Amino acid sequence: MATGRIALLLQDHSDAISSLEFSRDGSFILVSAAKDKSVNLWDLPDDGNMFHSLIPERGWVQPVRQVAWSPNGQHIVTVGDGKTALLWELETFTVVKSLQGHLNDVTGCRFSADGKLLYTSSLDTRVICWNIQTGQIVGRYEHMTPPPSAIFAAGTNDHEVIGLDVKQSRLATICNDGFLRVWDISSEEVKDPIARVEISPDARSLAFAPDERSIAIGCQGGFLQFYSFPE
Repeated sequence: MATGRIALLLQDHSDAISSLEFSRDGSFILVSAAKDKSVNLWDLPDDGNMFHSLIPERGWVQPVRQVAWSPNGQHIVTVGDGKTALLWELETFTVVKSLQGHLNDVTGCRFSADGKLLYTSSLDTRVICWNIQTGQIVGRYEHMTPPPSAIFAAGTNDHEVIGLDVKQSRLATICNDGFLRVWDISSEEVKDPIARVEISPDARSLAFAPDERSIAIGCQGGFLQFYSFPE
């Protein structure tokens, strides 16, 4: 019978842990990112051994907000309080691409289901879609119309994109303007959102349900909201 006891206590970070994600291959390798600017890899079957820290050649300059593991388990993306998303190759533990295109801090990152595309959200009012193979921008999902100037996007603009999630053919975002937006990403063409719903102004996180039709939103006040959309 499960006891609910602590199986492992992993300690290395010196500040709040901001993001956790397991490898997709079922190996129970965990990556953790923290406000102390560190990204660590843990082998849970090996008594939680912290076997590597991801450190770029020039070192971190800002805290890390989120990590994402590619579906094939070969890459990790890290984003944080800076304008760049770093794509890591895990075979060599090196940065293979530095994705630059945002004008403000990057708040979130998620791979497409096939791992060919990466979506990053930012305080600059937009989500950028990247081709992982080329490192090129293939789409922008705007949260202001018309898109703001570079100076406005780089500062406080009341349309900061706080987070995102991607599930098969859907992209969802929460924004400081108080709206949840859902896009159809089944084609390469960027169209208007298929849904735009007013939500709590203190929404801070979101997650798709497996059916793509339901979304859970976590709020700063300690409560959850759930939304459902037609197919």
